[in-house]
Amino acid sequence: MNIAEAKAKLEQLGINNNSYSMDDSTANEKYCVFDNYGKWSVYYSERGNRNNEKIFDSESDALEYFVELVSSDSTI
Repeated sequence: MNIAEAKAKLEQLGINNNSYSMDDSTANEKYCVFDNYGKWSVYYSERGNRNNEKIFDSESDALEYFVELVSSDSTI
């Protein structure tokens, strides 16, 4: 999975794109995924903190986890 495929999947699932960020490490109050010097970070940003951050070696693994994480949040 790549960024375009992940965005398309989240759109297909009806996830509001204001609930996540795929390219901004400074986003706040959102689920975030971004390439951090060859490692992929996935976390929820809240008040400047990276909550439950997970690091992945591959873009595909990170984005598959990200889509599952975002789509499983019933509050968005």
